[in-house]
Amino acid sequence: MIISFYSYKGGVGRSQLCANIAAYLCVKKGKKVLLWDWDFEAPGLHYFFGKTNQDIQHDGTIELLQNYCNMMRSTPLVTADNYSFPSSESILHLKEGEMTREDTQGKIDLMPGGNYNQEFAYKVNTFNWFEFYELLDGKTYIESLKVWVKNLGYDYILIDSRTGINDYTGLCNIQLPDTNVVVMAANEQNICGCKRIIDQIAAAEYTKQGFRLPYILPILSRISTNHPDIVKWSDRFVAEFQNLLPVLDPTIDERFAQAIFRDFYLDKTLLEDNPLFSAGENILITHASQTIPRGSFAAKYTYISEYLLQLTEQKTIDISAQIDAQMWLSYAKDAVHTGDRAKAAIAYEYAGNLEKSIEYGGTATAYLEKGNTFFVKGNYDAAIENYKKAIAIKPDDHEAFYNMGNAYGNKGDDDAAIENYKKAIAIKPDKHEAFNNMGVAYEKKGDYDAAIENYKKAIAIKPDDHEVFNGMGFAYLKIGDLHLAEQNLKQAIALGGIAFGNMNLGHIYLAKGDPAAAIACYTVSLAAMKDKAAFWTGMQDDYAYIAQYGISLEQYEGVIAKLNRAIE
Repeated sequence: MIISFYSYKGGVGRSQLCANIAAYLCVKKGKKVLLWDWDFEAPGLHYFFGKTNQDIQHDGTIELLQNYCNMMRSTPLVTADNYSFPSSESILHLKEGEMTREDTQGKIDLMPGGNYNQEFAYKVNTFNWFEFYELLDGKTYIESLKVWVKNLGYDYILIDSRTGINDYTGLCNIQLPDTNVVVMAANEQNICGCKRIIDQIAAAEYTKQGFRLPYILPILSRISTNHPDIVKWSDRFVAEFQNLLPVLDPTIDERFAQAIFRDFYLDKTLLEDNPLFSAGENILITHASQTIPRGSFAAKYTYISEYLLQLTEQKTIDISAQIDAQMWLSYAKDAVHTGDRAKAAIAYEYAGNLEKSIEYGGTATAYLEKGNTFFVKGNYDAAIENYKKAIAIKPDDHEAFYNMGNAYGNKGDDDAAIENYKKAIAIKPDKHEAFNNMGVAYEKKGDYDAAIENYKKAIAIKPDDHEVFNGMGFAYLKIGDLHLAEQNLKQAIALGGIAFGNMNLGHIYLAKGDPAAAIACYTVSLAAMKDKAAFWTGMQDDYAYIAQYGISLEQYEGVIAKLNRAIE
């Protein structure tokens, strides 16, 4: 991943943050890091690792760009084969890590801004950025350079970008990086300047078209938590940049983004004004076994580094997972205080207090869960009432329609059950449970063809559901197709539906005049049945279907008696 570090003004700790994140990734995570210094006017990353300008003897980025321009001016027909890239000598080794990772060590290397000799300032000041971009197709070359640097084998490329608004701001902040870290002090010029750059990054077609990742981490720095205006500037920072949080963590409920951004993101990333680290080039993470105290300055570097690791590995940061029930209760009380009942209901739901959520108007989830509570207790009327309230809030809640279908089915209202299953399927066409249960409802109504049709649809979605095969086998038994009934029941048994699959298969063998095979299946079914009473109830209820094959009650009872003796 390529990460650009930008600040509108100098002196906000941008380069120190960049260097310390490189150190953390190297010594704590065993990552290979390339620092790429694009701050041509004030290059200095090498100083953090004990190097001076005299240690850099080879050409760097500015010479590379000059060579490209010279080639474009002198070559009649240019192809990618004409492009040149930095030599291995241009990359300066800075530090080895102390933690092995896949038999390799972490390391930090540097691609300097140039050869910092007497001519460096002249090269920077005379470089024609307009010519590079507009006349010499510089954007295409930068794309090739981006591919080249990503293929060097580094885990992270960290760019230290120039301050302000300049000719190559877009290059360092839009085209080259995948992710941006934007550092600002607590004043209007910093916040406004950084907001302008962040808006440009987000609005750029390069970003919107997906040529780079949309992640931007704003970092507030250089203000103490004891400063009399800390609340003012924290609120200002939150107001301007809290909209970036749902991009970093899409699971964040945007209605609470402002509070979560303040309480979790800002709390962990605020780089306070600390006199201990305002002088000198400070690397605070130096060895793998180092303990980093919670809340320390080094811990802030750690948190920011971990966010960048998460964005690389899982394309999101996990802030929402850090919010516990107590904090959601706090947000709920804040919403109650401001009179926002809907927001309070949502916060109480997240806190797990569904009764309180319903007290403030409820949410679809709260009413759904309350309906489920009544359903488990067997109070199907109350369950249906709550499912309807969930649907009134969220008309596309397929789970509420499905559960309401189940409640009507348990009440014996199969028509209402089927109606709700159909609505659930209209919202979620791959809801195989709804097709299965609709098959059961049609079966109870005696419409076996419709039952089988729905079982087949359920199987097409989920071919390994033994309950559906069992239901379809029983439906075929009812219409007298013993061959297909046996076929489907054997499939149910193969998929794990041993208890009811063998019970129904026993019915088939009994209908075929093979009581010994029937008893063998019944024995397996009874052994597998968790609720023994359910087995005997099922046997009693199913006799009406078996009797259609001319089996008398005496014959059936005789099989049951033999089964009892076999068990004994």
